[in-house]
Amino acid sequence: MACCTTSLRYLAALLICGICGVLPAFAQLELSTTLVEFGTVEIAQSSEIEVDGLIHNAGDARVEIDDIAIEGADAAAFRIGGKSGFKLDPGESASVRFRFEPTRSGAHAAQAVLQGDFTAPGPILLRGEGGETTGGEAAVLDVASLQVDLGRSEINDQLDVDLSAFITNTGDAPLEIDDMTLSGTAADEFRINGKNSLSLEPGESGDLSLRFRPTAEGLREATLQFVANVDNPPVVQLRGVGVQPEAALSADVIDFGVVTLPGAAEKILSVSNPLDIGLTLEELTIAGMPGESPFTVESAVPLPIEMGPGDSHDFLLRFVPTESGDFSGTAELLIHNRDETYSITLRGTAQDENMAELSSELEAFVDTPAGKSSATQLHLTNPGAARTLSTISFEGPDAAAFSLAAPLPQLPLMIDANSTWDLDLLFMPSDTGAFNAQLVLTFEQGAHRVALSARGLAPDVISSVVDLAHSAHLKVGPLPCREQVELQAAFSPLQNIHLTVSSVDGATILSQDLRCDAGGALHWRWDARTADGALVPPGAYLLQLRSADRAETIPFVRIH
Repeated sequence: MACCTTSLRYLAALLICGICGVLPAFAQLELSTTLVEFGTVEIAQSSEIEVDGLIHNAGDARVEIDDIAIEGADAAAFRIGGKSGFKLDPGESASVRFRFEPTRSGAHAAQAVLQGDFTAPGPILLRGEGGETTGGEAAVLDVASLQVDLGRSEINDQLDVDLSAFITNTGDAPLEIDDMTLSGTAADEFRINGKNSLSLEPGESGDLSLRFRPTAEGLREATLQFVANVDNPPVVQLRGVGVQPEAALSADVIDFGVVTLPGAAEKILSVSNPLDIGLTLEELTIAGMPGESPFTVESAVPLPIEMGPGDSHDFLLRFVPTESGDFSGTAELLIHNRDETYSITLRGTAQDENMAELSSELEAFVDTPAGKSSATQLHLTNPGAARTLSTISFEGPDAAAFSLAAPLPQLPLMIDANSTWDLDLLFMPSDTGAFNAQLVLTFEQGAHRVALSARGLAPDVISSVVDLAHSAHLKVGPLPCREQVELQAAFSPLQNIHLTVSSVDGATILSQDLRCDAGGALHWRWDARTADGALVPPGAYLLQLRSADRAETIPFVRIH
């Protein structure tokens, strides 16, 4: 009779809300099954079962599932694989992965209970049988070192350290690392880059990437622990040292560009003190030039200069060449009480006056993986009389990395008066790092020089993004109630971009290498299928664009 009374009260509430014109929203969770049967699993081994669409929100209000708790006498033998909390909008479903790892023979049973501010269905019965081990196979989690020193990093600056083949499965059964956690007083200053889970076959190794961002000076420590299908996994101690930031320079490379003789160029070098102690600028000298240097340095205040916390000081650097050519040198700044010398690279090019009218505009080279090549164009303008180009050459320490992308007509070559022409250049780095050279165009009136600068990347890194502006929107696809995703992005011309589609729990759905057009535009459509052509299940997905020095993630693209 109490049940009928409750129902009548609820009906009355609905009628009252109906009279007012508003129906109340409610969450109604349903389970696709209430029994997960694992069968027989050997002791110390594990078995996983993923129940697709286990939890379904059949109501018309959003529901938040805080956790899925495992309860019962054998609860320790069962656990949730992956996340155990969900947010479900009306009509949404969530899949749940369960793991069974018996520690004894015989029957095991437990219950999975949904926890949150709602009326929970269930519980879900978990059953399995522990069987005697037959072959003694087991995974073994081995690490390269139990202590990892991440080195020194300035306070509030980050240091990334990649540890190759740090984790190895030396056992004879698959290793499943479900999670990697950090603990300790300075745990927040360390981070694991990428996924916190890893699967390794016997004999297989995996990398570990760590980030250290200290918030205080001195020794900082944390503990790295593994949650895996092994007994007593190793515990790794992490350490790093936070140091006060050094004096800040406005630039570590100063390029004066091209100066027409007779002429000069000036640049300002600013030095600031971000520390909470004073600094002494002891000496600033020009080095690395045989004979008389075309570079000079001036200071409004004679050195040494005392700089208090937050102070800054400007130096005037001048490039005064007396002959044509390319020049480079180094300005060395000695800070006395830090006992450190800062080096600033100086560059400049001088050309004869009769070549001043010839101008050139070089499109930037794209950062290029070692062993790969990228092309760009040099636009030259000859506003004066016709002239004859006799030779083209590349000079400088990295000249071998640059070449012509296409052969020119036979030299000498007549350049018409009041004309413009393009020269296609190729950059092919042999290694990582900065590459610098000069392109020398020799005419009867003299030589015209163009500074070339590019960067080589690791072979597996994609060219860096110059500008990124994405827009993702949905269009009705060929199937009812499904959408196509269209992505439009802007990058530097003709570079490669790696695109990944993943689910919100990190599983990769689709991975593609794309190439933008000559204008830098990238157009891509997705019809909600995997790489094998199968339709993805309903849910939310992420798009990620990856380049050399950044990754751009486009939040939820919902596929109904």
